[in-house]
Formats: sequence, C-alpha cells, structure tokens
Amino acid sequence: MNIVIFGNMNNYPYLLAKGFRTIGCKVNLVVPHRERLHRPEYVNGMDRYPEWTYDVSDLGEDDFIKGGRSISKIIRFLEGGDALLLNHYGPSLLEYVDRPAIALLTGSDLDYYANLSTVKVREATHDSEYRRTSQAAKERNKLRAFINRQRRGIRKATAVSYFPRGIVPAGDRLLEEIGVKDEKRFFVYMADIDGVQYVPPPSNRVPRIFCGTRVTWKKPIKPGESELDYKGTDVFIEGLAMFLKRTALKIEVRMVEKGWHVAESRELAANSGIANLITWLPEMPRYEFDKELEHADICVEQLGTSCIGMAGLDAMARGRPLIANARHEEFRNHFPEPMPVCDATTAAEVCEQLDRLVSDKQLREEIGLRSRDFVVKYCSPQANAEKCLQRFKTENGTTIWSRGLSRLAKLLSPGNL
Repeated sequence: MNIVIFGNMNNYPYLLAKGFRTIGCKVNLVVPHRERLHRPEYVNGMDRYPEWTYDVSDLGEDDFIKGGRSISKIIRFLEGGDALLLNHYGPSLLEYVDRPAIALLTGSDLDYYANLSTVKVREATHDSEYRRTSQAAKERNKLRAFINRQRRGIRKATAVSYFPRGIVPAGDRLLEEIGVKDEKRFFVYMADIDGVQYVPPPSNRVPRIFCGTRVTWKKPIKPGESELDYKGTDVFIEGLAMFLKRTALKIEVRMVEKGWHVAESRELAANSGIANLITWLPEMPRYEFDKELEHADICVEQLGTSCIGMAGLDAMARGRPLIANARHEEFRNHFPEPMPVCDATTAAEVCEQLDRLVSDKQLREEIGLRSRDFVVKYCSPQANAEKCLQRFKTENGTTIWSRGLSRLAKLLSPGNL
C-alpha cells in the first residue's frame, strides 16, 4: 500500500511516515515548507533527505492559494498514492485528487487556512487605500476561494485528526461549522520513542529544570492565533518564584528564546526576583533539544490552554518527570489510563510539584520510568499509523470508498500492508 503524506508541520507527519514504514507500508512525504522547524533536517541534522521524501519548498503559499497549474506537479504526485494524509495546505488539494484521505490537522491548517475570518485578519494588515483597489479585491477573492477549498477538503476527508473535543473550543466550533461530525474525529498523538530513547537520570549536583515549550502567554489571544498558542509561561515563572521563597533548595532553570513573549518573560522573571536563576538558550535544532532533555532532572511543558506537545511527550520518552497541564478530562476517552504527568495549571500547583520533585531523586526516577512506559504503549508512531489505517475501514471491516476506489479493499488486506 502506498500512502502519500502532504505537509510536515513540526515534523509530526515525518514521524508518522516512519511509523507507517515500520509496519510495512510504502510512504512518500511531500515537504512544502521553507521554515527549518517543518523540515526533516531539523530532526537530526541530516545532509540529505531519505529517498521517500519529495521537497517542493520552491512553491510558496501563494501557489497553493492560486491552485491550478502552479501546483499541477503536486497533484500528479498525490495521484500516485493509494491513500493520502493531508496536513497544512493539504486538505485544499482533495478538490483535485480522487483518493481516500485523512485530514491531519495540527493547528493553522484549521484555525487559519480553513477559517473565513482569516480574510479580514489579512485585510487588516493592508492600508486603507490599498483595500479599496481592484487588486486587493482579487486577493481577497483568491484567499476566500482557497479557504473554501480547504474547508471542503476537510469535510470530504474519510477522517479528521484533531485535538480531543474541549482542548481547542474555537477549533471544535470550526469543525462543526465545516460539517465534521464527532464520529469522524480522532487524534494522532505521538512521541518519537525510537529517536528519543530512555536515558537514566543525570547526576547533576544541582537539579536542572528544562522548559522546552514556546514562550507565549500574553492575553487576549489575537486574531489569527489559537488557544494552542497560549503556553502559560507566566504560570511557570510565578511558580518558580513561589517555590524559591518557600525553600532554600538550589535549582538550575533553562528556557528557550522562542515565542512571542521572550522579552516580557525576562521582565516578569526580573520583577519576580529570579532573573539570575534562568539560563536562556537560543533556538536550537532537534538533536540539541534532545540533549537538553537528557541532561534535565525535571521538564516543564505547557501550563496554559494548549495540550502537551512533542516537547513534553519527548521528555516523557526520555524518562523525565513532566510538569504540565495534562488536560486529563479532555483525554479521558483517548487513553485507557491517565497520563503520568505532574499536573499543574496555577503557580501554586507548579510550586507544589517542584516541592515534591526537587528533593526526591527516587520519585523523579519512578515517574520518569512510568512516563517512558506510557508513551511506548500509547504514543508510538507505529500505533498511530495503525490507527490511521483503521480509519480507512468501516466498523464492520469493509473499506470506506472514495468515489469507487475499490482497489483499496485488496491493498488494506494484511498481506499487502
């Protein structure tokens, strides 16, 4: 079976592609991104891509918005697949390709590129004189047509991978508006369990805390942004300050200069009296990030209204206790057991979790081992690839057709996977 994956936001589809290959599927990954974070070389500093990747980063956003001839080579490539997984601009391409498809939504592909309010958000960046021109009207119409193609693609998809209901209420409303029913929704949620192996806890003289998530926390959330962008960095800094006032224990804190509110976070740390405690690291490639996880005693992820992302899941895969907002209620039906996360949503709860972890190395190790075991069982790329394959079947085991694609029935049989 040949699966073509389009889009590679945060290298999440690349990770899923490796899961498909592990279970014996042929996979091709189309990479349309120029930003380093969304390109496979960001993962491990590779000099060249695997032969199963197709780099189309010479095309820009406007090519996909225009559609037609500018993306004809992409369409031909997608037509070579038996089934598709569509990320980023990908759902808009289902207008041109007759294949079973899963819309693999990871954020902006829904809340920006499938949101009609984006037309107004973009228009607001233009001066009033330009807005009145015929050129501006053409641009608005092109963007609106693209957004409608993206929405139709999401609606037409066999299944839609998106965060569990309740994590992104605005996204839930958009999917309802587009016409996606709950039974069509599921969630691809992965840790790189092969690339990020368990490593025994370090022998740091002073416990090291690493916060690897983006530094984003100011509200209100601006138009074009999402609840997923609110990481609660202020909660972490205030919790640290509270902990240090309460105890004489020494700790080392490391944070990454990535996100919208780095300057504001530095100021908050200074005002809280803990600026000298924090080492700020420049944005780094993935393999350096993994080293930070390895040398940390405790990791911290989002404490706001998002959900634990790859930074947190990879920390768990490394065997590190993770302080984060685990969103247990929203994930209640996703996993058969609660995530072994040190749950915190307030500064007082961050302080409480630090209180129990910093002084107890054995507890840190126990939670780290449970964390590794959890992601291996439930968050492996292989398990998520199997979950996607099942979405190409109905409940009674027969195949979901896309306009008579009967050959997929044979291709989904065990002997061909």
